[in-house]
Amino acid sequence: MTGTVLAILAALAFGVGDFAAGVASRRIHFLFVTLVIEALGVLLVCAALLLTGPPPPAISSLAWGAASGIGSAIGTLALYRGLSRGQMSVAAPLSAVGAAAIPVVVGFLLGDRLSAVAIAGVILAFPGIWLVAKPTAKTTREGTTDGLVAGMGFAVLFVALHQAGDTLWPVAAGQITAVAIVAIATALYRPPLPARLDLLHNRGWVLAAAVLSIGATIAYFYASHLGLLTIAAVLASIYPAFTIVLAVMLLHERPSRAQLAGLIACGVAVTAITVA
Repeated sequence: MTGTVLAILAALAFGVGDFAAGVASRRIHFLFVTLVIEALGVLLVCAALLLTGPPPPAISSLAWGAASGIGSAIGTLALYRGLSRGQMSVAAPLSAVGAAAIPVVVGFLLGDRLSAVAIAGVILAFPGIWLVAKPTAKTTREGTTDGLVAGMGFAVLFVALHQAGDTLWPVAAGQITAVAIVAIATALYRPPLPARLDLLHNRGWVLAAAVLSIGATIAYFYASHLGLLTIAAVLASIYPAFTIVLAVMLLHERPSRAQLAGLIACGVAVTAITVA
């Protein structure tokens, strides 16, 4: 049950953090937003390591952590680009499809066995996410490709963290790897420098996104070790529901009936997995 609760908290933090990053990415180039968020994540996870003080794990655990950082960097860059140029109700939900599907397959191959109720919840989650992700005729499709690439990246993040050790060192290794990749991408692309006024107006959104992003990663990391990979990944992948709710409330985006049905299906799926 602890792993389930942590996975749901990870979904909440991922969803709200993506909303905050999406708002900032509409005013500041997404590369700068991603770089600052990942860099702040390094500082936060290192501070957590200083407080917990575990010894460094085996090289294999750090290698899995670095792999998670590659997935995180690819997923975050693609997602924030999608959020910056397409509606939040397209890019964020699509990123969840791959993020949920691939770890479920990997979890099954690794030996995850679920109860009948939990299996029903997992099965119901996929059409729920699909319906949430389905664009309407009035919805821009610019973020579609970005959302799918982001889902692949986040799937790598989820699987790699599950395979890593049970201390925060792999998370730190992943954050450092992600910062390096995003820094290289920023240097190669050379986006225009953000205006000072834009930085001041959006510093709160960026800081909130950074805290929520690393908090979500840590919550998922422990959830995947305290429970099954399949359950942790599926529950964490419900995060677009929170992004959409905030987009509707604060940005006045209009979800379709299919997306509303998807939100309900995701809610039922979470309930089934939780009570299983």
